[in-house]
Amino acid sequence: MKKSTIRRLILLVAVITVSTIFSGFAAGDMTEDQIFIQNILEKRAVIMQQAIFTVHNSADGVADIEDIYDAFHALADMETYPILSQDCNAISLSAGTDIDKVINLEVTSAEMTSQSRNTVFYQVDVTWYMSGNTGHYETSCRYKIMTVTDKNTVKLAQMQLIS
Repeated sequence: MKKSTIRRLILLVAVITVSTIFSGFAAGDMTEDQIFIQNILEKRAVIMQQAIFTVHNSADGVADIEDIYDAFHALADMETYPILSQDCNAISLSAGTDIDKVINLEVTSAEMTSQSRNTVFYQVDVTWYMSGNTGHYETSCRYKIMTVTDKNTVKLAQMQLIS
C-alpha cells in the first residue's frame, strides 16, 4: 500500500474513534430513543423559532414570502401530517405575537409505547427552558409522540400534550 493511503486510513480511524468517544460523553445516560427524539425536537424548535422570530420580525414588519417558504420546506423534510400543517399554520398566524422563546430543551425520558410497520408511538417527558416577558423559566411536559417512516426517513407526525 502507498504511504498516503495508509496515512488516510489511520486518520479516518482516528476521527471515527474520537467522534465515537465524544458522542458518548454528549449523550450521557440518554437512551437511543431519548437521543432520537431530542434531535427531532431540537431541529423543529430551531426551524420554528427562526421562522417566527427572524421572518416575522423583519425591519419593515413584513415577512419575506421566500423565507416563509424555506421554513415550510425545512419542516417538510422532517415532519409529515398532521403536525406539518399545524406548524405551518402556527408560523402563518404568529406575526405580531409575543410568543416565548425556547432557549433549550431536554428529553428526560422517552419510551416506545407501540410500533407498527412504519409508525412508532413514544411517551416522552420534555423539560423546556424558555425566555419570555417575565424572564427565564422552565416547564416540564409529557407528550405522546408519533413518528412515521416515509421513504426511509423517520418524520415527526404528531405531538400531543398529555400533561
